[in-house]
Amino acid sequence: MMKMKRLAIVLAMASAITLSASGAWAQRAPMSTTFYGEGTVNLNGQRFKLNRVDVSLNRNGDAVVNFNGDRLITISGVWRSAGREDYEVNVRRALGDSRADGLLKIDMAGSEVRRFDIRDGRYNNGRFSLDFTPRKDNWGGGQWGDLN
Repeated sequence: MMKMKRLAIVLAMASAITLSASGAWAQRAPMSTTFYGEGTVNLNGQRFKLNRVDVSLNRNGDAVVNFNGDRLITISGVWRSAGREDYEVNVRRALGDSRADGLLKIDMAGSEVRRFDIRDGRYNNGRFSLDFTPRKDNWGGGQWGDLN
């Protein structure tokens, strides 16, 4: 009887650990939406204008973010919530490099997106940074759409 209680406690603890590990991905709703605005990407010292971003944050934690403008910049990785409102994407692939590295920060004010930002990204032995600000007149004022 005592062994059964111990086994039940161990199983309950293992379940709690599993739930807390995956909980970071479940704190916010997944989404898929497009924003229009202005931004720039700096690729090894060359600057390119950006005018649109397509965001897809999936339920399984995968993220794909396409920045469009003078160049198409595709970033993929794993997303999580950061703080009370913001999001972060740990970059795993960018600009065709599967070894890319960086952190895409998505700055929120309530449910409105204020800014997308990468400060020190790395790809193909080079560096990149990115800054994009959505226009206020985006459909719904730059609100996230939910993938229900």
